[in-house]
Order: sequence, then structure tokens, then C-alpha cells
Amino acid sequence: MLPIEIFRCIANHLNKQDIIECQCVCSCWYKKWIAYSYHHIHIRGKRQFELFFHQALQSSLMVAPYSTGYQIRKMIIENGHIEPFMLGQLPQLCPYLEVFKFDGVVLSQMARRESFQHYQQRRNREELDKVRHHFALWKHMRELVELNGITVSHALLQQQQQNTTARHLTSLSVQFNNQNDRTNSKPSLISSLHHAPNLQALSIECVYLSFEELESTHDSCPALATLCLSHTVLLPMSLSMSAGEATFMCKRQREIKPAMALRRFRFVDGSFCDDTPGWLNYISRKYIYARCLDIGSCSFFAETLHMNQQLSDTSSDLNSHESQLCQIAKSCTRLETLNLQPFRLEAAFFQILDRNATFLSQLTLGDGLTNSLVYELEGLVQSRQRDHVESLTILGWPLATDIRGSQLLMASLGQCTHITTLHLSLGRYVHRKHPVFTATTTLTDNATVYLDFLLAQCPKLTHLTITDAKLATTGGGGGAVSTSKHYYYTLKSLQLENVMIDSGSDVFHIIATGCTELTDLSLISTISSPVYHTTRNFNIYLPHHRLKTLVLDRIRVSRKCSVRLGACRFKITQDMQTAVWYDLIGYECCPGPSSSSSWLFFTKHDDGGIACGTDKMRASKVKRLQDADVNYSDLDQSVYVSVVCKHIDSLYLTGLYIAQ
Repeated sequence: MLPIEIFRCIANHLNKQDIIECQCVCSCWYKKWIAYSYHHIHIRGKRQFELFFHQALQSSLMVAPYSTGYQIRKMIIENGHIEPFMLGQLPQLCPYLEVFKFDGVVLSQMARRESFQHYQQRRNREELDKVRHHFALWKHMRELVELNGITVSHALLQQQQQNTTARHLTSLSVQFNNQNDRTNSKPSLISSLHHAPNLQALSIECVYLSFEELESTHDSCPALATLCLSHTVLLPMSLSMSAGEATFMCKRQREIKPAMALRRFRFVDGSFCDDTPGWLNYISRKYIYARCLDIGSCSFFAETLHMNQQLSDTSSDLNSHESQLCQIAKSCTRLETLNLQPFRLEAAFFQILDRNATFLSQLTLGDGLTNSLVYELEGLVQSRQRDHVESLTILGWPLATDIRGSQLLMASLGQCTHITTLHLSLGRYVHRKHPVFTATTTLTDNATVYLDFLLAQCPKLTHLTITDAKLATTGGGGGAVSTSKHYYYTLKSLQLENVMIDSGSDVFHIIATGCTELTDLSLISTISSPVYHTTRNFNIYLPHHRLKTLVLDRIRVSRKCSVRLGACRFKITQDMQTAVWYDLIGYECCPGPSSSSSWLFFTKHDDGGIACGTDKMRASKVKRLQDADVNYSDLDQSVYVSVVCKHIDSLYLTGLYIAQ
């Protein structure tokens, strides 16, 4: 929060809009409240960062207790457009920083004058080298997140040769800006990890890793408890080796020492690079003490141009690693959370878990590409795991697209008697990672979920998330069938994302009458199927519900929204009082798929609201209007979202938090 914003808040509290008088009042309180106001700084955008940077430079002339930068302990910078010289001055302005998260640096003005990109990058690296010694001032750094480069991370670890800069570092997340080991400083970074002996969490993105480098990482960080590899290629273990080197490598592989402290291993959106059996064997011997094993959406380094060829390659590869997977089940006896999405888990896998008394509490089944979910569900319900799994994630396409497959899925869920959290995705998974197939995958391709039948199959369900599906009820549109049995469910949280709700069904009626304990409702990219092909109105009627959180995000946005602006209107009625219209104007869809390293930001605005930003859409303007002040005749489709409930604690409209 900048000083002018602090003055305005105090002015509102004193019921006076006299900024000069507030400045006089604040000068007396400055020493008392500055440590609390600037303890956590969140900066979003180039303009905010420039304002903060110049204000920090001005306050640095004051004595240390009164300087802004000396009070900061946690700083998050998003899209700050930080140039090298600015980044180099941050350690001098904020020497006591403990948590620092930013998304890299941009080209300096001198670098942009170069003719070719190669020379621009080289000039930028030269300017960064001139200021890297300043990072030695961050001796209290505990957590560092750096995207699009490793400038700060590399310098912080390299400075350890002279002092104890990184001794306090416990969490490090880096994203390389290129995969060329000659220019990305990856070997030097890995060899310097031993300068941070207390490192407990490490995340590496967008890089190639060999067996020796991964082993060196574990040897350098004996206290490492969490390791996340995202968009990372694990090279074959015997790549480009002579006979003697290969013999030495085989000997070292047989002498793999388990990672004693590691409890969580994630390998997402990566590749085993044609050595899947070797790396699965490594995982089964290295991470035997892991409680969470997450290997999700991994390719096998076989990109193809045709969809059918890719699916056939993937399907054949799923069936060839049963022995390695069974070895994982046999060795990793402390597993609690398991996600092996690229591989088919046969019945033998679950039987080994039962024999070792390894009972999972969180499990992911299916791959969203093939019918391997059939065999996985059969293995699950035939084992004792069904009585222990509490959180279940299912990628149900294409099994749930036909009636028999949907019945099998629901019957299997009914046998898992202790499920409290369910994430059900019924869309084709491949389109998320391969944008070329996005146009061929629509809501009409997704399967249908009958809400009342699903809740009846899982009587203990408290948290439900449905994505890429059609939502309906078994009672149709009459309502008599659904309400005559008077079912009451324990559901507390419901999230719908990319879901089409059947306008002729009683989805919200089931929620209103049967889910009386519901407190959190999120509708993201959710549309209503048109009854007369001209309207997509939403009528969320929950008159007796006291919602803690209501999220309406991209609820009416069509595919055309990505190329034009539009309007969204929401009508909120609380406790049957006067309805209030919320009119959101000027939104835009940000291109590009979601990144696993993306952050969720909450930023304070001048009007006192808090904006919740996502990488899919950012709202730019919001207005609160009464019914009589609005003329909707010329707006798109002339439809709206009507919400009626008892009370709402937190309301989010298309990424904006509306203070109640």
C-alpha cells in the first residue's frame, strides 16, 4: 500500500477528506504504523512498481527505522517490468527481505538498442552481472520464487562462498528462461545448491535434467522435503556414454540411496525422454519415504502431428510399465497421496498396497485420453483402498460419454464409502496441453453428470468440483420427482468450471432443498443451455443459504469474447431485500493456457476492494447500479444472472471482489 492510499484510508476513518491534515496526523504515528503497513508489499503492474521504486528511493535518505524498504519482509511483484539496474538496487533498498516472488527482468533500454536478439540478451546478461554482487545483502532470505530466469537465485547461492547468505533459505522456486545448458547457468546452479543446506522445498521448471544432476541435488540438500519438476525433461540415464562410463553408471544406479527427508515428489508436464522404465525404477528406489507421489500429464517425448497417432502411441505405452509400477507400490510404503496419470494402475497394483497395509487418502484415476479408467476402477473397488480413500480425482473421458460407462463410474463411486472430496472432470484432457486440438473440443463433447444421483452415491461428500461436463438432474424439469424423497446431502462446497447446466432440470432446486449446509459456491465459465435458443439466463435461487463465498467468473462469456468486448450483468438479492445490479464493463480474456507456476493474487484497490487476478481474465472496471438506472435494451443478448440468497460474506464477480 502506497502512502497516498494510507492517507486516504485514515481520512475515511476520520470522516474528513483533507489529505494535508491527514499527513500531519500520520507524521506523528509514522514510526508506530510503518512497520505494520509495509511488512507485506504486493506490487502489480509496471506503474505500481515504478511508484514504489521511486518512493523507496526517496525514503532511503531517511534514517533506517523510518525508511520504507527497511520494514519490508515479504514482497511480491507481478508484471513489474523490472530492468536490471532496478533489480540490483532492491537489496540495498530492502536489505531485510525474507520472502521475494517476482516474474523476472525485462530488457534494459541499452539492450533494446541492439539490432539482434542474441546481442540484446548478451547485453542484458552483462548488466545483470554488474549488479549481482548486491544480492549478498539478502542474508535473511527464506523463500525465493523467480520466473523467467535464475539471476537472483544463482547470485544468492554463488555468494555463499564468501558469507552465509543462503543459510536461511528454505524454499526455492526457479524457472529457466531457456533450455541451453551453455547459457542458462544450470550446471553452476546445481553445483551451488550445497550452499543452502537447510533447503526444504525446491521447484525447477523448463530445463533438462540428467541422472547425475538429480542425484547431486539430493546430495547437496539432505533436508529436502518437497521436490517439484515442471515442464522438465529427464534425460536417458545412459545417453552418449562410453562402455566404461556406462558400467560406472550402472554401478551407481544400483547404489542409489533413498532420500530420507523427501515427503513430496511432483513431476508435472514433463517427459521421461524414452527411458520411462529406468526413471520409474529410480523413483521406486529413491522416494521410498514419500507420502505424496504426483506424476501428472507427462508426455513420452513423442510429439505427433495427428491425433490418432498420438493416442495410439500413448495407449500402447500405458500397458508396458506394470512391473515398474508394482515396484513403486511395493517400495513406497508410506504413500498417502498418489497420482500416476500417464500410467494404467492394474488390480495387482492395489493388491500390493493392501498387502503392505499402505492405504491412500487421496487418489487420482484416469488419464482423460483412453479407457484405462475402467481397469483402474475395477482394481480400486476390489481392494481395501475403497474404504480409505477420502479425496478422489477422476478424469472420466471417454468412459463417461456412454450410458454403460457412466453407470459403471457411478456404481464405483458408490462403493467408495468414505469419499468426502471429489473432483470429476469429464472432458478430453489432451486439449489443455495441445492448443491445436482446442477447436475440436467443446462442451457438447463432454459427458453428463446427474447431480442428485451423484450426491446420493456419495452420502459423505462435502466438497465437489465438476469440470468440463454437462450438469442435469434425474427428475427433469418438473421438480416433483426430485423433491418427493426429501434427500438431504452434506455438501458444503460446490465448484463448477466449464460446465453447461441443463435449463430444463432442477439443478439449483436440488441445491436449495437438499444441500442446506452449502457455504461456498463457484461458477466459472459456466453457461446455461438455452431453452428457446435465445436466452441463457441463470436463476440461482437459494433463499435460505448463508454463503461464505460466491464466485461468478466468466459465467456468460462465449468463445467470441476472446476477440471482442462485452458486458456481464449480475442481479444479487440478499434476504429478499432490494435487488442490486452489478454491471461489469470492459473485460478481456488473456490468451494462453494456465501455468502450473501461476500465482493467485489479491491486490488492494483505491476503492477498498480486493481484486482476485487469474491468468485467464482480468476485469478492468466495475459499477454498482440500481434497477431504475439501467437500460439493457442495447446490451448483448439482454440476459442476466439472478442470485437470491440469505446472506453473502464474500462476493467475487469475474475476478473482482465486491465488498458487502
